[in-house]
This record gives sequence, C-alpha cells and structure tokens, in this order.
Amino acid sequence: MYQDIFIYRCSKNTSYTELESLFNRLADSVTVRIRDISHGAFDERANVFSSIIAALHKRDAYHDETPLITVLKTADNEYFLLLSINCDVKEEVTESILANVFHSNNFETLRLLGGSPHSKQESEKYWAGILEDEEALPVGMVANARCTRERAEEVLTVSPDITGALRNPANNNINLESLCATIWGSIACKYFEAESILIESKHENGKLFRIPLKVDTTSKFIDSYAFTEMQFRNALDYDNLFFDELEAASSCDFAASMAFSVGFYNRYRYAPLLRTLHAGIPYKLRHLESSDMPMRIYCHYSDTIMRIRYNYDVGLVKNAGIFSIHSAFSDMLERFLSSSRNVNVNKIFLRPDKESPEQRNKEFISNTLAKSEMFRVYDPRDLDKFSSKCSRVSKFSEETILEEGKLADALYMLTSGKIVVETVGKDRTVKIIHVLRPGNVFGIECLLNDPTVDFTYRAVTELVELIRIPKNLLKDELTLHPKLNTIIMNIQSNQLNKLAKLLASKDVTS
Repeated sequence: MYQDIFIYRCSKNTSYTELESLFNRLADSVTVRIRDISHGAFDERANVFSSIIAALHKRDAYHDETPLITVLKTADNEYFLLLSINCDVKEEVTESILANVFHSNNFETLRLLGGSPHSKQESEKYWAGILEDEEALPVGMVANARCTRERAEEVLTVSPDITGALRNPANNNINLESLCATIWGSIACKYFEAESILIESKHENGKLFRIPLKVDTTSKFIDSYAFTEMQFRNALDYDNLFFDELEAASSCDFAASMAFSVGFYNRYRYAPLLRTLHAGIPYKLRHLESSDMPMRIYCHYSDTIMRIRYNYDVGLVKNAGIFSIHSAFSDMLERFLSSSRNVNVNKIFLRPDKESPEQRNKEFISNTLAKSEMFRVYDPRDLDKFSSKCSRVSKFSEETILEEGKLADALYMLTSGKIVVETVGKDRTVKIIHVLRPGNVFGIECLLNDPTVDFTYRAVTELVELIRIPKNLLKDELTLHPKLNTIIMNIQSNQLNKLAKLLASKDVTS
C-alpha cells in the first residue's frame, strides 16, 4: 500500500510542549514517533533527515494502518513533522487529519527537480512526439513471451573505482541518472537485437512518476546520451499528467512495449529540504508508483559506492544472466567515465550465467545457515532442501524489517550490516535498546500464538542483508527436528533476558 508524505517545518520558536498539545488532540487517530537527530554537523543531520524520508517514501503500509507522524528534532526548538498516510485513504479522512495536524487542508506539492510544468494538453502533445516512432514499441513483446512470472532479486555492487571516477572534476557535468538510463537502454537494445527501444524511468516529479524514455543506438553513444538527457530535461516541464493518462493519450500499451524499468535512488536527495522548506507550510511528497516491468533496476548511489538492485522475471534472463548484464553495465559506465566518451554498444557481450538465481541463493543460504548454532542438527542434504525454501532480503538505511505492533510472519537471520532494535516510550520518543549484528536472529514471535512484534527493527547501515525463513516452513521443521525447538527457545530466552536488562537500564517506559 503506497503512501503520500506530508512534510511540515515548525516555526523556530515551537516548543515541545506545543507539540505535545497537538499530539493529545490527535488522540489515537495518528501514531506518533519522535526522533532526535540534532547531533552532529549540519550535513550529517541533513543526510539522516533525507534517509528517513527516503525510507518512509518506499515503505509499504498495511491497508488499515493508522497514519504515522514521525517527528524529527533537527536542532534546539527545530522540529519537522513527517506525516505518512495511505494514498487510498478517503479524501475527507485525509482532510480531517491535515486540518488537525497543520490547521489547514492547503498544501504545496513538492517538485524536487524543478521545471515549469505545461498544461496536460501540452504534455500529451510532447509525449506523442516522443512516442511516434512505432519501431521502438514492439520489442517488449519478445520479453513478455519469455516471462515465467517467477521473480528473483539480486543486489550487486559497482566497482569502487567507478565511484571514484564520478568524483573526478572532468565528470562534474555528467547527469548520472541520464547516463545510467542510456546504458540500460543500450543493453536492452543489444539484448532484444533492436536499434531503438523504450525503457521506463522513475520520475519523482510532478504527476508523471514513470516516464517512457526512447534510447537509440544507431548513432554514437555520446549522442544517445545527449538525447536521453534532453528527454529528462523536457520531462520536468511535461509531467502534468498521470501515467495512465499518458498511456491513454498515446494509445501505447507500455506493458507490451517496454521490458526494462530503471530507478535512480540517491539517499541524499531530500537533504536540501532541511534548509529550504518554509515554516508553517505543509508540503506533499506524492507516493512512489510501482512498476510492472519484467526487469526492474534500482540504482542506489551514495558518496562511497553504487549498488544495483535487480528485481526481475527469471525467464527474462535465461539468454543473458544477471551477472552478465551487470558486468556489461559496469564496463560501459567505466569506459564512459575514464575515456573519451567513445562507448561501442556492439562490444557488449551477454551470455547466460553458469548458475541459476535459485542455485546461487540456495548455496549462499545453505552455507550461511550451516555456520549457525540453530542448524547444526541438519545434515547437508536436509539443509540444502530447507535453504531452497528460504529467501534473501536486502534493506537500505533507515528501512524497517519488522515494526512494533505488527505481525511477524517469518524468522530473520542478519548476514550483513547492522540493525537497531527500538521501541517507543510513553513520551513517544524512540529509544534504541539493542544493536543486532551478523549472525543474530529475530522474529521468533512468528512461532507464538500471538505473533505481534514488541519492537521495531531498523537498518542503520547503508545496506543490510538477511535470510528470511517463512513461519510455516519453520513450524514444519520443528516437527521434523525437535532439537531445533529447544535451540530456538534458548535463543529467545537469552534475547528476552538481554532485552529486559537493556530496557531496565535505559528506563524506556519513563
């Protein structure tokens, strides 16, 4: 369930007492969590602020979930209110909540990337011109014919040398989002043996949050990049219509004419808002829209590293494996950044991977679980069978894995990164009570009669990787391996004792 986020900057003389009065008026209609991020330098606070918004922006809410207000204290007497509310909530309910929180139903819609939006009619006319080349449309049908509806996900890292090259002053004028989209479009052309192709690009601006980009490989790569960059710039002015309106106006069936979707996520994207938003004005950040493309590519970029999250239909990559596709992307990006911009698409080599996604995941999970105390009772063959029914999960900074008050439906083992365990005290302030590190497990509540989670588990490193063990699978295994039940109960007992001591020492209920 997607969410809209309303961002409100309180006036500089706002006191916590005034906020408390506001929260009391809301009663139980809104959940309130207060976080103090006022420590550290301004840039550090701005980046944390940005990461929190990014995580809320991508967060899926339950259908009947109470709206959430995240209060961020960024300095003495400086507060931001982040109101997350389901986009499907009835308009009158939303208006009532806005009136109670902001004393106004009026808000400004954030245009993060700027632009001077034209009318809906002018926007339709512009996109009709971009989409008039019918030769660029049908190739996606080939992709759909190969799809199996079975999806896999991988998070792969781009070489640190490439990230270093991006900081080279010679590359200051490069629009990384346009460049990556051009590379992915070129790879799609190579894969589908087409000269030009449409790919979907995420567009967090205006009404049009998904735009069709045309990538042409008949000219030099530098010219293709310039054409993509022009489309990105024009999209800032011609995004005054929704995706379904664009599809209807252009008579294009994008699900049948596109196979690749590319999103570019910079965790620092919202940092400027900490300085630029005016006090007393509610700003709306419209919910992100999901994609139904067979290949969904998410580029996560930070100052130190770029990671690519691939969510794809397994049938799509049988002729060109995900590692081959990732290698092609990395090679083209490195070549463009380090050379005279002369990238030859014909030198891309795509081939099937030696192992299937299922084999890679099973091997990783089996090897990891074999090192855990929980699964020492298994012989290798049984562990392989068990591992094939588990899955790998990746979360980025500030994203939650389990939330306090929600239901646990799986057991998790942390394999990389750090997670904080936190709760909300009676004063509504978020209290961190524990830090989980690789090897720790959590979510044992899924085995209880009441699987409600008592704490929130939140990623605090740039990337967190986990193994997810579904509760039904785990319950079946407890019958087959009675010793496993004893091990899990011991782990739970140790965790509860440790958390009880931490709760007592931190006085969470005060």
